[in-house]
Amino acid sequence: MQKIENKNYAIILEVLNEAKTLTKTKLVKILFLIDLYYNKMRGKKLSTLDYTLYFYGPYPAEIEKILGYLKAFDYINFEERLSYEGKRYYLISISKEFKENKLLTDEEKAFIKNVVNRYSRKDLDEILKEVYAMDKVKNGKFGEVIM
Repeated sequence: MQKIENKNYAIILEVLNEAKTLTKTKLVKILFLIDLYYNKMRGKKLSTLDYTLYFYGPYPAEIEKILGYLKAFDYINFEERLSYEGKRYYLISISKEFKENKLLTDEEKAFIKNVVNRYSRKDLDEILKEVYAMDKVKNGKFGEVIM
């Protein structure tokens, strides 16, 4: 297994380690909230992800590459599901092979855990409503990096 040397990858693994299973949309919104709250607290984001305002709110373009890498090296699993409306979606979970996350400090892990515990069990619509009401999102322009 490849060694994780990128902090963005480590953050995603820590989120999934805490949440166990998330849809991609919920994962992306939780990552945004982690960076938003960390930025408010520390004056900088925890990750180096750039969140661009797209159709479904803030979205880091590099997430596809990161998730592809993590899946290719068996850090994460994708499980295909079908919604009640007949739409396909994927549940993302941590691989059993994931060990300890050494790129994050204990303080960063605790911060991530706090945000994940606050949002991972919430209904996605609740999270989206909260994210869309935030000034950075509400006042941003489509296609613009908002954080």
